[in-house]
Amino acid sequence: AKLKEFKNDIYNMTLKLENTIPQIREEIESYLLLDEVEFAKERLRFILRNALMEADFLNENIETSFNQELIYINLQATLGSEISQWNKSYSLLQNRLNELNKYLQGRIQEKEDLKKYSVILDELDNRVYNIQDYIDRELDSFKNFVVEILEDGYSKEKFDLIIQAFNKISQYVNKYDGIVYKISHQITGKEKKVAKKHRKIINNWVNFKENFDSIFADYTNGFQFFNELNEKIGNFKDNIQTGILEIKENAKNKVINNQFHDAFKTIKKEADILIKQKAEEIKDLKSI
Repeated sequence: AKLKEFKNDIYNMTLKLENTIPQIREEIESYLLLDEVEFAKERLRFILRNALMEADFLNENIETSFNQELIYINLQATLGSEISQWNKSYSLLQNRLNELNKYLQGRIQEKEDLKKYSVILDELDNRVYNIQDYIDRELDSFKNFVVEILEDGYSKEKFDLIIQAFNKISQYVNKYDGIVYKISHQITGKEKKVAKKHRKIINNWVNFKENFDSIFADYTNGFQFFNELNEKIGNFKDNIQTGILEIKENAKNKVINNQFHDAFKTIKKEADILIKQKAEEIKDLKSI
């Protein structure tokens, strides 16, 4: 009776083990499908431990024949084919359980990474939105600052303050670009949903930065043009003053030598030349 029962145990356990692998896989995959990652981890540990314990228990019975009624029976001779089949099943089970465990641990890790990437993407999305909002407000403040500072006239000192204020905004953008880059590189998953959202956020930031770079280039060119024009106007004023001083000096020398008529002619002639020359320069400045 015990021999028959033992034979049935081997048969039932062999059959059970054949169904164990797909059952474990199906159950754990179903939890992962529902995003029950922690529960899937716990169940996987429990199911694997259970399956191995049951198999180990039967295997120990076969090896030791602990039941008193079976001690005196040569099980290998009596149940040779069953035991042989069991040994194969037991060995195969251990290998397949290890492979299944590795596979499911990998699937669990993928789900955990997906959750982690989702959190990082949300952080990145919020960070990009906040940065864009901050830079837009800084640009609006800068425009108001330019209007206010030039309200009472222009000076080199005021121009330097404007340049400093604008460069500060550019430094902010470069700093935040580094932050976006750093956070973005934490996302290495290739899952379609993650990749799509990641690409959307990065495209949003790249478009914003390209737009800012265009604004920065326009302002920079404008400042450079204004600075060059201001230098030309300054040089123009200096040249007029120098020309007037030369005319005065020449006329003074004539007066000292009592050449009053020549002094008048010198003033008129050189003044006409200076005015004509500067009129051309003014015309050139207006055409810029």
